[in-house]
Amino acid sequence: MSLTQIGYPVHNAQAIRFFQESAHLVVDGIYGPLTDAAFKKVLANNGRISAHFTLREFACPHCHWPRVHYTLLAGLEKLRAAYYTNGLTIVSGYRCVQHNSDIGGAPGSWHIQGRAADIPPLISVDTIAAKQWFSGLEYQPKISGRRTTHVDTRTTFTTAKPSIFAW
Repeated sequence: MSLTQIGYPVHNAQAIRFFQESAHLVVDGIYGPLTDAAFKKVLANNGRISAHFTLREFACPHCHWPRVHYTLLAGLEKLRAAYYTNGLTIVSGYRCVQHNSDIGGAPGSWHIQGRAADIPPLISVDTIAAKQWFSGLEYQPKISGRRTTHVDTRTTFTTAKPSIFAW
């Protein structure tokens, strides 16, 4: 079996580490029994790393590597259940350093760590913040033309006191 079956272009230690982050495993880059069991579960679930999301939804448009931290998945699942009952689209997930730079992303973007996603702006960031599922939230005023809401699980803030900012 190979991680290429669920979206990783190669089967190497970095791909294993990214997968382990998603599956809430010890991140050591070693394909051991727990990683194998999690991999088989994802394969059996048509690439789903959680109840409603596949790894491929978080893949970088440039390098095609999927990466999503389990804390982001947990928050997105709660958000989907509460407000996006018809489905939640990931507009932008993981970004490799090159892609992040190409699109003018912040050099320290949490997208690079697989801890951020941009989603359709169905509800206000204040409503999301009140739920305490994310430690970073960004809203984009209508004049930006982007029309997405950014959610992340940055480690520099807490879900009780998230960073809320406009782009």
